[in-house]
Amino acid sequence: MVIQEGYLKGCNEHSILIMRIDSAHPYKDIHLEFGFRQKAKRIGGIFDITKQTIWQQPMVDWSSVRIWLETCDREHGGSCHNGPLNSPPHEFRLIDTERGCVVMAPPSCRYATLSYVWGSTTDEYALATKSTIKMLEEEGYLFRNPIPATIKDSIRACIELKIRYLWVDRLCIVQDDTTVKVSQINAMGDIYSHSYLTLVDSEGVTMDHGLPGVSQARASQNIYKVCGMSLRAIEDSFSDLLEKSKWRSRGWTFQEAMLSTRMLFFTDAGVLFECSQTSQEDRFALLKSKTLRFTPATAYKDLVHEISFRSFTINSDVLRAFSGIMHWKYGTEHYFGLPYCEFVSGMLWLPYGSSAHETPVARRTGTGNIFPTWSWSSVMGCIDIYSWEDTHTSLLGVWGIPSSRTNETVHIIWPHNQQLSRDEEDGWVRELGIALAWKEGCFPRPLPSMLNVSTTWKEYRALLRSGWASFDKLNEEALGLAYLQGKEDIETIFSSSYMERANQPGALLGHTQSLEARMIQVGDKEPSSFNGALYLQVNLHSMRDDRVDLWIHSHPAHRKFLDHDYSTDHDTKLNVLALSMSHRYYFHREDESRDKQGLWYDSEGSVLGTSGGIDFIFLVDVLIVETRDGLSRRVTTGMVELHDWISASPEFRNFILV
Repeated sequence: MVIQEGYLKGCNEHSILIMRIDSAHPYKDIHLEFGFRQKAKRIGGIFDITKQTIWQQPMVDWSSVRIWLETCDREHGGSCHNGPLNSPPHEFRLIDTERGCVVMAPPSCRYATLSYVWGSTTDEYALATKSTIKMLEEEGYLFRNPIPATIKDSIRACIELKIRYLWVDRLCIVQDDTTVKVSQINAMGDIYSHSYLTLVDSEGVTMDHGLPGVSQARASQNIYKVCGMSLRAIEDSFSDLLEKSKWRSRGWTFQEAMLSTRMLFFTDAGVLFECSQTSQEDRFALLKSKTLRFTPATAYKDLVHEISFRSFTINSDVLRAFSGIMHWKYGTEHYFGLPYCEFVSGMLWLPYGSSAHETPVARRTGTGNIFPTWSWSSVMGCIDIYSWEDTHTSLLGVWGIPSSRTNETVHIIWPHNQQLSRDEEDGWVRELGIALAWKEGCFPRPLPSMLNVSTTWKEYRALLRSGWASFDKLNEEALGLAYLQGKEDIETIFSSSYMERANQPGALLGHTQSLEARMIQVGDKEPSSFNGALYLQVNLHSMRDDRVDLWIHSHPAHRKFLDHDYSTDHDTKLNVLALSMSHRYYFHREDESRDKQGLWYDSEGSVLGTSGGIDFIFLVDVLIVETRDGLSRRVTTGMVELHDWISASPEFRNFILV
């Protein structure tokens, strides 16, 4: 390590510069860091001691990009390319970069796609409409006439990379042909997922910006002169660059990124290539990130958080832009942005960040757009999905959606529980929770005689292990799903008369335990943090005057229903529906008695818990809904301790959530 003091050109004589040269850095170049004594600042750079100049390349190095693509083709195969689009949408068009015009897509051709921010443009010619499409299809038209810089540079990039065809929504979709436009928007997932490469304009706020380093040199960085050397600032990481970009804030670009198997990002700092296996970058940077930003492994809660954070010119496009991602990740097993395998966590969504402190704004519904209140898409703003990964929920009640299939009237949502070993603590405690709740009547199916016993926790575990092959099988039998063989069985739960009202888009059907509340009253306790979210303890007064402790998410929207006496409201009812059950650790102080409400004891008086004073309690996750004219609308979610829930004598009822 060498430490040297010097003066930076342009600074006053009292600005002392500290220079550290780290010759042990893993790169061939020397890493320098600088700091001012008067004002903290880090401007560092990489200094090539052989040339005594800064490495800086103003234009894209196409040979490097071609090598990245060739390596990906050779080493990754089908994992990074889904092959040609064999079933394209109606009137699927592409730009022919050799002929300079828009053409009908040749069968099974290789093409690139462009992901960019539209913004505004002065080039009104470059828009496919019924009146301009013939001109756009004239050979050479795109070479002879002005087109937005980003599209022009994308054509140049395809020529350099030897990709003949390019798909750009503005030129390849006839914008005023509603039938064609809807067809292509619905096929957007297929279009991007079968693209050979997606080009991303990460810098532009309009389509006139251009791709940095293609036809125009990248924005130059400041060069600092010190001690006879030329130095420039270390670039931000690509993650930081993308985080700050306008492209990252737009809703449609998220789907384009998630569905693309390979992307080439253009920034003023350089280019980044990302495929499903790795990433490469060619730029001036301290560290090369290998973290993939858009992968199929992205969790559902992160997908919702990301899409809800982004903005749409037309707010009602949110589910349309999300549906491609849902189909790509979950096939057909999803409904209004909720995959069936994430049903419990997906129903327990909450506003996030600033949205958590503001009254939520309902998303406007355009023609043909529906946003049911139970779906996260029903409100504007960023959303968090609490996955409860450390609590291992089990489903309470039978849930489903209206079905148009001939062999079923309702598509039942089956339990999709995290697989745990029965030898794991969370595994056997979760099974015991099902048995205890089942014994207390919290499930629709009558309790099997083998579980209607008073015994030890060890014996309970042995009974559960011998009677059911897995936790899901236990959950399914408790719900009665194991006995549903056809439409007739389903109609014993959801009758045909009930289904007549329920058969509407966005309806979610529930057969579960519920309480009808007269009032939910605010107490004098401050909100407390639970699993990273603020919850408020309130008092639920049922129509039978039972009092139940309830924890609800602390949110301004609750002012609309808290302390309202629903017994005086003859049109609206307030219902509390059981959704799922989870277990939590209960920590108590050394001087506190273990004989606390919420704990569970076996026939020998042993508390359900671990050694060391850590016991288990069970909580019922509930949906609070307002019901009017037989249709229920979500208000919020909450939690009730299982003993309290049982004591309130909930009853099984059918609900239609819209």
